Amino acid sequence: MTEITIVTQTQVLAMFGPAFVTGHLISRHGLNRILLTGAGLMLIAALIGAFAASVPVYVLSRLCVGIGWNFLFVGSAVLLSTTHRPAERGKVQGLNDQFMFLLVTIACLGAASALKRFGWQNLNLLAGASVLIAIAALVRMVHCQQRAR
Repeated sequence: MTEITIVTQTQVLAMFGPAFVTGHLISRHGLNRILLTGAGLMLIAALIGAFAASVPVYVLSRLCVGIGWNFLFVGSAVLLSTTHRPAERGKVQGLNDQFMFLLVTIACLGAASALKRFGWQNLNLLAGASVLIAIAALVRMVHCQQRAR
């Protein structure tokens, strides 16, 4: 139980602790770099999680997933706010939040059955594959932005 507590606390702190500086990091290093760094951390977390054999290594995985989540969550909110007119932003943000929390609810309800069906290693590899898709979309977005300039 002590090890589970440490792992959980590490992830929660890594998810919300960086929020105090993520905005500053975005303004200093750019939104795209923060988004790609967050996605990269999530990919590292999935790979470490799939093959971790000890608690300290698994804690590192949860640290990566927490910081990666924070960078992607805050960065995506900034990205969303820059893609719509001011009059639309509130409605779009509300719709985005509804959709996101619906998916989170479905994922939470299906987590135990997915774990039982696929196993821990395969679930992490599946998460890594979905992060690769997100990275490909981010790279394409950056490429399109550079072309538009």
